[in-house]
Amino acid sequence: MKILLAIFISITFMLPLSAQTIEAEKTYSLSKDAKKGYLGSFKYDEATREYTLIFIHQKNSKTIYVTYKYDYDFNLINENSETLNDDDATVKYDFVNYNKDTWPNPTVVRIAQGLDLTLRQGKIYRHWERAYVEYFGKMTLLIPAHYEYEFNETQKVKPRLKVDELSDMPKFIQKSASRIQLINYATDEPSMEIAKNYGLKASHWGENKKTYAEASGDLLVFGAQSWMLKNFTTAQYLAIKYDAKTLKEKHQSIIKFDKYYGVVFSKALSDGSIAAVLAPMATGKNKPINVRDYYYLRINKDADVQEKIAFKSPSSKWEINDFAETETGDVIVYGAAFKKKNDKAFNKLQNPKFDNFQIMRISKGKIEYVTSTSFDEFKSKQRMPKGMKKINSYEGKNFVVGNLVSAANGDIFISGQAKNEDKYENIGLFHFDNQGKLKAQYGYKIINKGTKINPHVEFNNTDKKTLSWLIYESDGQTETKNLLYPRIATIDIESATVSEFKQMYNKKNKFYIDNDKPIIFIENRNKAIFFGADKKDENIWFSRVKLGK
Repeated sequence: MKILLAIFISITFMLPLSAQTIEAEKTYSLSKDAKKGYLGSFKYDEATREYTLIFIHQKNSKTIYVTYKYDYDFNLINENSETLNDDDATVKYDFVNYNKDTWPNPTVVRIAQGLDLTLRQGKIYRHWERAYVEYFGKMTLLIPAHYEYEFNETQKVKPRLKVDELSDMPKFIQKSASRIQLINYATDEPSMEIAKNYGLKASHWGENKKTYAEASGDLLVFGAQSWMLKNFTTAQYLAIKYDAKTLKEKHQSIIKFDKYYGVVFSKALSDGSIAAVLAPMATGKNKPINVRDYYYLRINKDADVQEKIAFKSPSSKWEINDFAETETGDVIVYGAAFKKKNDKAFNKLQNPKFDNFQIMRISKGKIEYVTSTSFDEFKSKQRMPKGMKKINSYEGKNFVVGNLVSAANGDIFISGQAKNEDKYENIGLFHFDNQGKLKAQYGYKIINKGTKINPHVEFNNTDKKTLSWLIYESDGQTETKNLLYPRIATIDIESATVSEFKQMYNKKNKFYIDNDKPIIFIENRNKAIFFGADKKDENIWFSRVKLGK
């Protein structure tokens, strides 16, 4: 059973979990064909309370499907093996998507690499690839059968936009100012299983489209134009929607500010909009009146200005790590900041020693709060799981800030991991209340430090009072997989306390989670199934865990 290309790190951005009681655990040996193949499907039937696992082994021109059925407590019900061609497998299994339908070679728009906006129009071609092996460094990866999609460029266009207020200026100034500097972009083009030769592909709008027939392929661009006159720098920002089939503008918005502002962070959001935070900059004779007068900007997917909100940043230097979206549609902006020299503009403070952490929440077009938490307060509120030694408190450096999770009561949790040169070390989890004030800093001492980040996942439990904290420890890797095993704890949101971590894996025989399908949630997410195999992929392991307190 070989590792799939999906590679495990993706679950760092997706999973949600809770803890604590192990209800059932079993191991089984695999058949010869299953051992040589890969796991194509793992499903749980709520009605029959049965698990179905299907392993796929491609042997020359044949494809063998080995099916195992287990009851609720992982007792084997039956095992079946059959050989199918791709047509028959597509009819029988929903995870095989081969078909002989005519592919329309849809037209899409891509972005060429470079600072100036360059549009690449082209068509998407595809062909069916049977399973094959690829080598990534020391890893041997089995790539499942899939459609391979390829972008073929048909034309390249570098748009220009005349700046009307410079019409009396020399032509070289007008020409320079007409360039559009790319900041961010988004499209509704579907994700592709495996993609080659596609250049820069944009983020997706909203839910991922399943087919090209459902998508327009249009492109939303957020860019800027700037010019200097008499040592004063001027900038204006652009939002442009381009038609995929004609490359013509569907809509355009120009955004101006009374002073020179620069974008310090931007991101394409799930609804197809693009959000950005801008700070006043000091260049030449440009001297901001107040270096903490920031703006939050949001462009909707039709290239209209959805939100343009002025706010006062507690720090003139705010190194934003990310924008996160909550289930209620709020946007949360967060990252380390520096306020010791609040008389200097953002771009005049290079490599500062950060002294606080800022959070901003935007809800329904308004700033709900902007808070600043000192590192001394982080240290005073550090809390460790039972039996675990204290770790270094967060100080804004040598730390990779990660995901954000919002609880039902509005509290937020931000995770991250310390990094010392090329080694990833201990994990931190910041807990803020619904007004952005720090409640606790939870710490986790890594057992095995390594050169790869430890996947860690935080998510709400169904009781809406607790949050699960799942961390994957590493025992290294083999040629075919990362050797990861899960440890899990529960956080009480109201009291801001963390339980002891419980280890989920068979210690005696050292079973590790499947890198592609490590966990399945059942019974309305009140329980979870951990699944994996031993080091040689000869035996599989199941564990059912009751989540929450």
